[in-house]
Amino acid sequence: MFPSRLITWFFGALLILAGAASAGVAYEDYVVRRGQTVSYIAFLKYGVYNDSIASMMKADNAEITNLDLVHVGSKLKIRKESQAPVAMEKDPHKRIQMASKKAVVTMVVGSGEIRRASGVVEVLAPNRFLSTGDAILTAADGMAEIIIDNQSVLRLSASTEVKLTAIQEIQKSSGAENRPLITRLFLVRGKTWAKVQKWAGGIVNYQIQLPNAIAGVHGTVFETETKADSTGAVAVYQGEVGVHNGESTPVKKSLAPTAVAGPKEVSQGEWVRILKDGMRLDIGKTGIPGEPVAFKPETNSDWVKMNKERDCLCD
Repeated sequence: MFPSRLITWFFGALLILAGAASAGVAYEDYVVRRGQTVSYIAFLKYGVYNDSIASMMKADNAEITNLDLVHVGSKLKIRKESQAPVAMEKDPHKRIQMASKKAVVTMVVGSGEIRRASGVVEVLAPNRFLSTGDAILTAADGMAEIIIDNQSVLRLSASTEVKLTAIQEIQKSSGAENRPLITRLFLVRGKTWAKVQKWAGGIVNYQIQLPNAIAGVHGTVFETETKADSTGAVAVYQGEVGVHNGESTPVKKSLAPTAVAGPKEVSQGEWVRILKDGMRLDIGKTGIPGEPVAFKPETNSDWVKMNKERDCLCD
């Protein structure tokens, strides 16, 4: 056993070293606003949130006992850009790699749960990391936001269940050496709002799978819904979305109809629809789609207003 005096000296030395290490760091005070969490603030200020960034923020704000419970009006110490060169990585490829094939919960309203791939069930809480195979569920009073790949924002409405089936996985169907990665989510039930950033280009293909269709995008804002009877819908607020039934070849980066090859016989089980700004597609429970139609956003909807407000902060 070590003498108590030696132990006291040892921990005192650690505190001195920690203070010396951070003495030359320049900070700014950030006042927490409504709807913000530590991970959300990290994305706003550093552009990324992962294990190392979480540890750095915890060390920089050691006086706050629980960073999962920061309150509106409280102050966080945020490193100035010159003091956090790794966190402020601008290169898209490196920024994607820093996500470490994880997603993070950046907002929670009401109640819900996380069902890990291992079978463990946890209370839905902010700043939690998610991996492939995990599922996130919101209750009737709940709503949540997750950020995937350090770039893709997904919000879940009340009574929604989403499973992360792939995060930054290599597409096996592609024969190219520099094959784009794929991130795919399965919307079991409920409604989601997605904002996929344009800066990542074609580095990561993003897809949301419904019971009878798959929506694939590269930089857009769109809403998906799966109802209790397994019917589905996709509505585009900005950009273009290619929706197909999973049996046909996924739409490539260019979603323009002119990119389709010459005439060929298409089976009844194979279909593709292209949705642009202000268009909505409904898909029957048997998997038969309608035709894209124009729709008017519900401007008075709290759901739509909240999503548009938060989307502006992500740009």
